[in-house]
Amino acid sequence: MSDELIAPADEGAGVRWRRFLPSGRTGLDFLVVVVALAAAGAFCGLVWESLWHPPQGVAFEKAWYLQPEGLPLDFSATGLYVLVAVAAGLLVSIAVALVIERDELVTLVAVLLGSGLAAWLMYAVGHRLGPPDPRVLAMAAADYDPLPSDLRIDAHGPTMSIGALHLTLPTSPFLAFPLGAVMGLALVYFVFGRRGSNAPSGPSA
Repeated sequence: MSDELIAPADEGAGVRWRRFLPSGRTGLDFLVVVVALAAAGAFCGLVWESLWHPPQGVAFEKAWYLQPEGLPLDFSATGLYVLVAVAAGLLVSIAVALVIERDELVTLVAVLLGSGLAAWLMYAVGHRLGPPDPRVLAMAAADYDPLPSDLRIDAHGPTMSIGALHLTLPTSPFLAFPLGAVMGLALVYFVFGRRGSNAPSGPSA
């Protein structure tokens, strides 16, 4: 008797959980969104590197020092990353929201996952295509040898102290792609209203 009472409850819980797992066409859409955003992130790494001009520094006593006139260019790497990432996230998510009309919740989860991956790929590709780390090269360079900076972003936020604990808070550069992507989804969903499988359907025959 106890087995008969427990089985329906377990089966119902399994059915409820399966609702949140993408399957069939919805699962394919989920994969397409993630792959599209990841590919966009890799392409944006190319764009980021091509738009950036490396500031110059010099080696001195096995260390690398950025020249004062290169400071604006050094900061521009982070600014360019944010600008390109927000624009790309916005455009790609708008296209995704217009093409895929099945389930807004699944699309949102896919966009969040894909845009997070895109943010990392954009940095990884751009950094890899840019100049090598001058701090490593300076170890074997002669004093005053010119060395360009590598392509990187400033992701170190303010430090918050709680007693003896010091926490470095994250900053916004890596959140730029997800932020642009969510803005694009919100724009389409607010303009066009409820879409796809979540939209109310007409009376069935």
